[in-house]
Amino acid sequence: MLKSSFWFYAPLIWLASPPSGLERKPDGTFRWDPSLARTPIDIVSALVAIIGASILIFRVWDHKAYQVASTWAKANDFPVYWPLLAAGINPVGLDVWYLLPGVGAILSLTVFLWAMQISARVRLVGRYPGQFSLLCLYKLNSAKNAASALTVIIGFVFLLVYYGANCRLPTFLQFFVSIISDVDCALPDPL
Repeated sequence: MLKSSFWFYAPLIWLASPPSGLERKPDGTFRWDPSLARTPIDIVSALVAIIGASILIFRVWDHKAYQVASTWAKANDFPVYWPLLAAGINPVGLDVWYLLPGVGAILSLTVFLWAMQISARVRLVGRYPGQFSLLCLYKLNSAKNAASALTVIIGFVFLLVYYGANCRLPTFLQFFVSIISDVDCALPDPL
């Protein structure tokens, strides 16, 4: 079961890895390493996050709704500019399998771009970020980690319930799944 679903959770766990250049000291302050968001692993992680965010965006984007809103705006002398893009968002087809990884990917991209901007400022101007900025970056990364971990946990729970509903679990697990579901798999008598 773990090998067959590795393709699903491996990129999510990779995205959930903490930034190696942002560490919390024992006194509660943060230490900044200017190499954050500059290593090849960070760049590949950002590319994986771009793919995940793109899947979410294409899943919720409705081009026809945007065209209708754009046509209406032009006909009624309203400006047609980027806030009108919100008219093309249609969350009807969105489910947890697109939402959580997409949010995690968007948060991962935000952390990467913010860290890249801070690294460039440190490298070029020599201005280190303040503790509040580092705290916000740390909390944003924690939210990204939570979204990624929640996706993996929900995936395994759904898989467990699916296998339980089809009576494919080992006996000791099937017993616990049958307690929370209405499925009776005619378990053998333990005596």
